[in-house]
Amino acid sequence: MSDAGVRAGRVTRRARTHTRTSSQTEVALHHPVRLGFYVTLGAFAAWWLGGLILSVGSILILVLVAVFIAAGLNPIVEWLGHRGVRRSWGVLVVITGLILALVLFVVALVPVITDQVSMIVKNAPGWVDQLQHNVTIQRLDRRYDLIKKAQDALSGRRSARRCSAASWASVSSCSRSWATPSSSSCWCSTSWPRSRR
Repeated sequence: MSDAGVRAGRVTRRARTHTRTSSQTEVALHHPVRLGFYVTLGAFAAWWLGGLILSVGSILILVLVAVFIAAGLNPIVEWLGHRGVRRSWGVLVVITGLILALVLFVVALVPVITDQVSMIVKNAPGWVDQLQHNVTIQRLDRRYDLIKKAQDALSGRRSARRCSAASWASVSSCSRSWATPSSSSCWCSTSWPRSRR
């Protein structure tokens, strides 16, 4: 009986100890200050991680674009490799061809955009004159002097030059944003594993 009583006592003490520990944990989690601290800590951690993901997002997009360019151009590089051209020279030829095609596309596109912007600037004063006969525009013009401000903004040759300069600036910005994926795709293409047949 003493042996059974010892065993029963141990089990009972362990059960009581376990119950105390779980109740202490419940008190720790249900304590308002501690719970608020953990929730605030979790919110700050989520905010910090979200900021990191947003700041790295543009880099990740560039890397994905580079991988897709490399995957798309890999068959051409392999075709050149089967014709006896080394892989590094094949990548150089394909990337040079791609950049040349993009430059020719931009050179063909910029004059069209510049002409259209010049036509808009040239025709805008006539459109402003037509708008002067609209009742709603007349009411807004009396209140805010819109037509005079629009005529001042659209008149003169400086605005056409500014539009032309802005279109060239946007083209150079676009070409700079494509430089990173192009160089990254060059690296991906040279290190791309050759497919086994």
